[in-house]
Amino acid sequence: VMHMALDPRSGTLLAAAWDWWFGGRVYRSTEAGRTWNEPVAGPRFAEDSGLKLEKVWEVAPGSASEPGVIYATVEPAALFKSTDMGDSWELVGGLREGPWMDQWFPAAGGLCAHSILQHPQDAKKLWVSVSSGGMYATEDGGATWEPRNHGVRANFTPDQPPVYPDYGQCVHRAGMH
Repeated sequence: VMHMALDPRSGTLLAAAWDWWFGGRVYRSTEAGRTWNEPVAGPRFAEDSGLKLEKVWEVAPGSASEPGVIYATVEPAALFKSTDMGDSWELVGGLREGPWMDQWFPAAGGLCAHSILQHPQDAKKLWVSVSSGGMYATEDGGATWEPRNHGVRANFTPDQPPVYPDYGQCVHRAGMH
């Protein structure tokens, strides 16, 4: 289990898990963890994408105004969204479509998307952190993204300077202030 979250909308526990047979999936428990559902499948990249999902790293419930919405970050770095409590998943594509993609490189744990943050009053505003990619924000539900790394040092990159690039920071965890 890579991460767990409590869905305050329903009291459901969500678990981002990986196993060698089934791969990455999101499990649900409506009984405080006494029993868990057996998901049919987890998030998956399209077959023609050339990408293979390695792990589900984090899971987060959507806002109170989005019943059934769950977000999941994965490796290789991407964000997925479910609108039916994890029975099916769709790639939130804009995050992987920016000019930063050529600059992302795997850190020691792989090329992972980690934290998922959602604005408490605006469900369309999300932040996702990527190791080693930086922090990214969307204000339109994921259609477009922009880096949010101004002033964050990244002196481990092969191309020195700049030490404060627009993207490439190794963000492992972020939280809402």
